[in-house]
This record gives sequence, structure tokens and C-alpha cells, in this order.
Amino acid sequence: MTAPFFSALMPWLLLAWFFQKVIPVSSRTLRLCGAVAMSGIILMIPFQGRSLACWINSFMSSFSMPLLGIFIISILEMTFHRKIFSARDWKVVWIFGVVASLVLYPSALGLTHIDTYSLGWAPHVLVVAVAVITIFLLWKKNRFGVLLLLALGAFAFQLQASTNLWDYLIDPVFGVVSIIMVLRMMIQKLSPFQK
Repeated sequence: MTAPFFSALMPWLLLAWFFQKVIPVSSRTLRLCGAVAMSGIILMIPFQGRSLACWINSFMSSFSMPLLGIFIISILEMTFHRKIFSARDWKVVWIFGVVASLVLYPSALGLTHIDTYSLGWAPHVLVVAVAVITIFLLWKKNRFGVLLLLALGAFAFQLQASTNLWDYLIDPVFGVVSIIMVLRMMIQKLSPFQK
């Protein structure tokens, strides 16, 4: 029951985020309401007997909880013009995405002989590792720890269709965006034009 809800939630948030950026309305509340409504309407449009949301989910049904949180935070920051995540929080988000991608995806692509994805099926070691990282981030008052805590909670209650912990922590979209953002941070740091 909850798995279809979460698989439909990510495309809806993605469209709402996009529309919130392009709708030319000065009122933040109206812009958010318009973005939310337009996203829902578009995702219900039928195409060859299935809604657009179903087509999106057939390509990628398992979005990670951190990616879901990133879009919610971005939408709230745009709506209320308040920073929920600091620059330090975002830096940890992107570094986590890169590290998780480098641990998981080489084996998924057959580039190594170690199957790291299988750690997510019997996730005792992975749960402990993520729990330690989460506790450390919360202790350091880094808000990304809250997203990791939510990911662990979602896994405990099996809110997604997948029963593999990796699918709650990382997905290809989050991985690619993280790599792009870390490369951007490195270029900015090495740029001679930076003060």
C-alpha cells in the first residue's frame, strides 16, 4: 500500500519543483499551490492505457529517501526563502552520494568481483555503518543526519517496494547529481577567480 505511494511521490515532487521555478507568479503560496496542482494533473494524464506516473515508475520505481528529502527541502526553501540546509549540510549530502555510488555501482556494473548490493539484503553490517554515520552527523548538528535517519526508518517499515537497504540510501539520480555537485565544488575551490 505504501510502496506505490512513495513511487508516485518522487515524480510528483520533481515536477512540482520544476513548475515552482517556472511559474511566473509573485505569491510564493500561489506558486507552490499551482506547482503542486499542475504536477498532479500531468501525472494523471493517460498514455497508452497508463498514467504518466506509471510510465515514469516503470523506468525507475525506486528513488532513495535522501533524494526524496532533497526535493522536499528544495521546494520548501524556494517557497519560504529560508535555508533549511546550510552549505555544510549540502556538502555532506553530495559527498555521501558520491561515496555511496562509488561503493555500490561499480559492482552493479560488473566492474568488480565484490557484490556490494548483496549487503543490502542481509543488511546487519550496512545498517550499523549507516547508523554510526547518522549518529555522528546528528551529534555534529548536520541536518543530513535527519535524512539518513528517515531512510533507516523507511527501511525498517519497508515503505518502498524494495527490501534492499541500498535502495533506501542511494539511487542513480542521486548518485549522478552528487558527482556533478562534488565536481562543481572542486572546480570552484581550484578556480583562480575564487576569493
